[in-house]
Amino acid sequence: MTFAIKYMDDARADLHIIHDYIESEFDPHAANKALTAIMHSVDSLAEFSNRGPRLSSRSPFKDTFAVFPDKYRFVFTDMNVIFYSVDARANEIRILRVFDKRESITARVLAYFNDDNRE
Repeated sequence: MTFAIKYMDDARADLHIIHDYIESEFDPHAANKALTAIMHSVDSLAEFSNRGPRLSSRSPFKDTFAVFPDKYRFVFTDMNVIFYSVDARANEIRILRVFDKRESITARVLAYFNDDNRE
């Protein structure tokens, strides 16, 4: 089954920030190459939606997300973590956030769910 990919607003903003940062620190080619790598990983989720481990598999989240064992997942690229949800009923992958791999995934995910505008 092939899933549709939907980028949520926060994820789009993350991609712009990542692109702008790499472009300012390096050059436009490096920024485009980084985004291409991220997009390639995202595109692969359309065919392999359960590719990334479940969020509930990470110890700080086991109790909190045990009721959604397959809904929230993440996948790593060379430099980033793509946080996404799987909505099998809508046949859709929602890209929720894109984090720098060096950041605390736990802190970023908890901040995401503490915002009142979440799914």
